[in-house]
Amino acid sequence: MGAAPGAWACAQQDAMLRYFLRVKPDYGVAQVSDALSQRKMTGCYKFQLTGLNQDIRRPKLEQIAIDALNDPSPEVARNAAEALGKYGSVRTEAALWTRLEKFHEQWKDRADELRYRPGTKPDVLAEVGLEQILVHAISSGQAWFATEDTIVKLKDLASPQMQAELDGVLREIQRGEYGLTLWWPEGTLNYSVGRYTGKGMAALKEKLAQFPSGAHLNLITTVAERDHHRPEFAEVEDAAAANGLVLQIQIPR
Repeated sequence: MGAAPGAWACAQQDAMLRYFLRVKPDYGVAQVSDALSQRKMTGCYKFQLTGLNQDIRRPKLEQIAIDALNDPSPEVARNAAEALGKYGSVRTEAALWTRLEKFHEQWKDRADELRYRPGTKPDVLAEVGLEQILVHAISSGQAWFATEDTIVKLKDLASPQMQAELDGVLREIQRGEYGLTLWWPEGTLNYSVGRYTGKGMAALKEKLAQFPSGAHLNLITTVAERDHHRPEFAEVEDAAAANGLVLQIQIPR
């Protein structure tokens, strides 16, 4: 990869970078930084950070992603925000707020322009997408739980086009009831709990530990699914109980 930086197909580049991060971390971090700077031969740099998955939580990579929130390319900034929301540690929430506040300051007098409509210029559409991802990353981040106060603050900063979505999030928090869905594509646990999504039992347990005690989780499954993944269901039940959550499992007849 070093002989032709930026020339690899994106999937190959992601795989190689994750390999380097595993076997020689400092070299891997340097290669990630280099790959982000290579912008002539492919468009991989626009999706590079989310392609690293959980490796983003390595402190040096996390800092690269935080710095990329202010990249001149809205696509790179958007990808950085998405990566930090999905995989970043709790410390990255503050960086996302800082970037959204900067965005609000830049657009506060032109907020009505931040809408999808026929004829909207591509550069404005890119900014629309950046705001959406910043708001989503803060309201649905893996490493933290967005409270009612969080959403109210987001509404103060977000453009009019984001208000309906945030109102829905606010109602969900106020109800204290969240749908929980578990599924196993290709044998890997995927989950959604309310507006939060992720992969793996460790990530799900991390998320459940953030919910306020007394929150209700509603899980609908089948007899076959529960029997096939009985140990995982037991882990989820134990995690919910340990965190004071009320888990209701429904198996339709």
